[in-house]
Amino acid sequence: MLKRAGAVKNFLSGINIAAAVLLLLPVIALLPSLGGFPYPSAQSQFSDFTVSHYPNALYLQKMLSDGEIPLWSPLILSGYPFFASPLSGLWYPPGWLALLLPLPFGLNLVLLLHLLFAGAGQYLLVRRQGLSQLPAVLAGMAFVGMPKLAAHLGAGHVTLIYAVAWTPWLLLMSSRSREKGGSGIAVVLALITLADPRWLPYAAGLWIWYEVFFHSKERSWQKQIKDMSFQAAAGLLLSAPLLAPLWEYTSVSSRGAMTAKDVFEYSLPWDGLLGLVFPPPGGFHEWMLSPGVLVLVLALTALLVVQDRETDWKVRSWGLLVLICLLWAMGNHIPGLAQLANLPVLRWLRVPARSLFLVGMGLGILAAYGLQAILQGVDLKTLSRLRLFI
Repeated sequence: MLKRAGAVKNFLSGINIAAAVLLLLPVIALLPSLGGFPYPSAQSQFSDFTVSHYPNALYLQKMLSDGEIPLWSPLILSGYPFFASPLSGLWYPPGWLALLLPLPFGLNLVLLLHLLFAGAGQYLLVRRQGLSQLPAVLAGMAFVGMPKLAAHLGAGHVTLIYAVAWTPWLLLMSSRSREKGGSGIAVVLALITLADPRWLPYAAGLWIWYEVFFHSKERSWQKQIKDMSFQAAAGLLLSAPLLAPLWEYTSVSSRGAMTAKDVFEYSLPWDGLLGLVFPPPGGFHEWMLSPGVLVLVLALTALLVVQDRETDWKVRSWGLLVLICLLWAMGNHIPGLAQLANLPVLRWLRVPARSLFLVGMGLGILAAYGLQAILQGVDLKTLSRLRLFI
């Protein structure tokens, strides 16, 4: 108990009151509508919130109040295995808080808390990388206020937002694993999986990238592979209550017969890249890309400014991640990329534009490095990458 209390104290000490208030700003607009339903654009005919998540939460709430654990739902498809569906919310512990409150208020409140949690994780991750408080706050606000998160909130993608919110915490646990062991990584991987398994491949890929680019020099590659394999196995074991029945359920569903065309559905088109600078009004949530002018300018500043060797390596690494995720988001619009849909893991994915969440996360962190460089008073006229522009 004392150890747990100490962990909470360390977490709270990492975010002071001023930073917490700033992280609250991007979600203030959500407060008046907590008791209602977040709907998408006027052109949309439905929301996953009202079609799936709200009915599932009502059903789960009622069954638990009657003293039953619902393993089967008779509500749709002439009945289906409720315990095998990641959209049921049955296996995701943080989501149970919503069931203690009137709906849909409970779901909206838990969504808001996840957004704040995501911003706090991004803030602590950037602080962990050695940046000062103001740039870290900017990175946290950029993550919480990411237009893509807001767009998916409007589309009612409750479980996806839950899972994405844990992403910076996965990297934070990776950074702390050298000091505290790797149990935190396994727990976060499990929570991401139990929230929404569709986000696990993206989160796991990000984790592998982070380990390779940020921690590979701290131990031999043999030990790194051994440690990561153990952490991944532990995370999958903790996720077994959902993954085991989901595997069998998926094998007899339409996902088991997906083609490359299905996998790369809603790939970001080439003109969608304009959304980096000119966000389309009422744009499609899967293609929402804009990070905001301030974030974009500061991110470009970080990439153009030559800093010390260690910082420069981190900036280039985040820049590479953003580029890779942008290319993946474009899916079948990139020649030859569709062939990857035949790989064992990737063939179960749909909508490659989901990687734009990582683009937004990466640009927010790059913006923090750009602001840090400005605060340190970098002389732009002496920087080699800027000579062509000065």
